[in-house]
Amino acid sequence: KPWQMTFVFVGLGGLLFAIPMLFTREPPRRGLAPTPSETDKTARRSQLVSFFADNRRMLTCHFAGFSINTMLGFGVAAWAPTFFIRIHHWAPQDVGYAYGAMMAIGGLSGALVGARIAERLARRGMEDVYFVLPMITATINMVLFVSAMLSPSAILALALMSAGTFIGTLPLSLIMASLQAVAPNQLRGQLVAIFSFLANILGVASGPTVIALLTDYVYRDEQAIGLSMATASLIITPITVTILGIGRAGLRQSLARAAELYASPASP
Repeated sequence: KPWQMTFVFVGLGGLLFAIPMLFTREPPRRGLAPTPSETDKTARRSQLVSFFADNRRMLTCHFAGFSINTMLGFGVAAWAPTFFIRIHHWAPQDVGYAYGAMMAIGGLSGALVGARIAERLARRGMEDVYFVLPMITATINMVLFVSAMLSPSAILALALMSAGTFIGTLPLSLIMASLQAVAPNQLRGQLVAIFSFLANILGVASGPTVIALLTDYVYRDEQAIGLSMATASLIITPITVTILGIGRAGLRQSLARAAELYASPASP
């Protein structure tokens, strides 16, 4: 059927990004943690446990803060089209064009611009930019998003959500980059895998469900979908910002330990 072929063609587009990887050379390994053998540089489970213990404040706040925020992101992504259909009476195809363009343009440009902003802030001495920038953008995005949900105009709501999408994705690259910045070379893949598992479990499984529960059991009105998403944002965003704020000191300590590892003569 046509709608099924749409998913097939969209999926095939991913091959365009996979092909260049065939010509990517393996980079030299730097920042390796000490291992018992000079020939075997693979990470041991004990090293992962020890790394978590040494960096527990930073990792706990990172995993908790960004995973909870992911829950909000997946929830909004799942229910935003329904918001425009129920509240502003848009046709599904019109929502697809507008919302898809907003996510594609705002999301991509936000991620690219955010990386540049983070680099400049880091050069100016903001070591904990990995947490500070997400705290700032999440707060601004909350204001824009809640305003969009309460807006009587569909066009204004879309404009506010577009601005929020751009600002909200500014720190997107920092989520994984912060783990790469503090971890020894051998542990980076494992850390990213653990975080991705937690974030997807909370995001995919809980995000849309939380908004549905608010609509059905708190407001008891399917027309309150916008109010439910605004409520979720007002609850989740301050929690995220608070957790990341608590983790700033731990992040700076973890970055200092990583700098010592790279400065060590034993590190390739």
